[in-house]
Amino acid sequence: MSRICRRSWTWGHKLAGACLVLGASATLISGCGRTPLNSSVTDGAAPGTQDETGIPGADSSGEMASCLIASVHYLEGASNPKNSCQSCQPSHSTTDWSDLGAGPGCLGLGDSHSCAVVNGSAWCWGDNSQSELGNSSSASSTIAVPVHGLSSGVQMIAGGGFATWAIVNGGLEAWGSGYLGNNSLADSSIPVQVQGLSSGVQAVAAGLDHACALSGGQVWCWGVGNWGQLGTPDQQSLVPVRVQGLASGVQAIAAQGSYTCALVADSVWCWGHNSYDQVGYFAPAPPMGKDPTKIDGLPSGLQAIAAGDVRTCVLASGSVYCWGQNGPKSFSNPSVSLVPWMISGLPSAVRAIAAGGDYVCALLDDGLMCWGSNWNMGSVLPARIEGLPSPVQAVAMGSNHACALAAGSVWCWGSNGDGQLGNDSTSDSSVPVLVQGLPGS
Repeated sequence: MSRICRRSWTWGHKLAGACLVLGASATLISGCGRTPLNSSVTDGAAPGTQDETGIPGADSSGEMASCLIASVHYLEGASNPKNSCQSCQPSHSTTDWSDLGAGPGCLGLGDSHSCAVVNGSAWCWGDNSQSELGNSSSASSTIAVPVHGLSSGVQMIAGGGFATWAIVNGGLEAWGSGYLGNNSLADSSIPVQVQGLSSGVQAVAAGLDHACALSGGQVWCWGVGNWGQLGTPDQQSLVPVRVQGLASGVQAIAAQGSYTCALVADSVWCWGHNSYDQVGYFAPAPPMGKDPTKIDGLPSGLQAIAAGDVRTCVLASGSVYCWGQNGPKSFSNPSVSLVPWMISGLPSAVRAIAAGGDYVCALLDDGLMCWGSNWNMGSVLPARIEGLPSPVQAVAMGSNHACALAAGSVWCWGSNGDGQLGNDSTSDSSVPVLVQGLPGS
């Protein structure tokens, strides 16, 4: 599908082509710019010609350019009118404007590992006991290391509990432990192809033991399904199966823990584990459900969706709305809400959101504000994250750690027992620390 693209913003950079996303969170796949998904519009390619991926395309100019990948954003005021968009993999050489993909799509944080896309190559750091880093090894790393065989063509990356998925030239590849989607339960320390998704993949999102992909406007899931998180009656699936009960034209997906959500035509549908009403069932809430349920009470103008362990949030017309647990996670605060509430205390329009564990972040024009009660990251009300260089360009989250792209470098904070902060240490940090080992860092 294609949609009129939404405007974004541009900054200078150090890591050309680096950008971030949380595997548990995804935004609208509409935007503008190149897409290696057989679209008729390809950033940087003149009509009837090919860009460096070899895909025929046309110049993407103005706001009618179309694309299908969440990592592509419109560069307002870009000096090259026939190249007004960007993605995490530059499709051409540029002269006078940045090719930095600062939007979601290019970083995936798992339970205890992190990954980033830099100039179309994949890099990971942290826990590798289950081969989550994909570097043909089982040794963990406290600095970024390159993923085996993925030195180019990577367009989006998502981290799950013990595995990682990446869109590579339109197809989906995976590595790590558990349900990789390749009709096997064998671990793999190098990327393997997800069955049936060799082309046309638009987005990927991962939970603890399951993952989902968006392709052709439909959602496909695989892995453990005992809580209904696959959107099918299956208790498990080794290969992708199509989610039932969703209209075609899905625009975004998000997953976390054992549940999944999709954004469809200005509405949100969720399915799976519902212990905090984050899936949106009406009381008395059943603990699970395999059928997508529409979330009532949402405003119009939905722009993005993010899934955390205890709450789900959307971005709508610059404001953030959440449902599920409506306070810090604790035995003394079991309060939950099926009705989405607007987050107060955000001083300006929000540009992007991310969620993980019991923690949510909002990206503003002038920095980053977060709230929740994750380890080393707690704040009941939105509070500004200090110590990040300006400008802050993107944010992503795992279960107990977070990362941001700021001034072209990657910074992380939170739990670090397995080196998931990437600063050549295993000490936790309540303030952002610089990731080591990435190209240009």
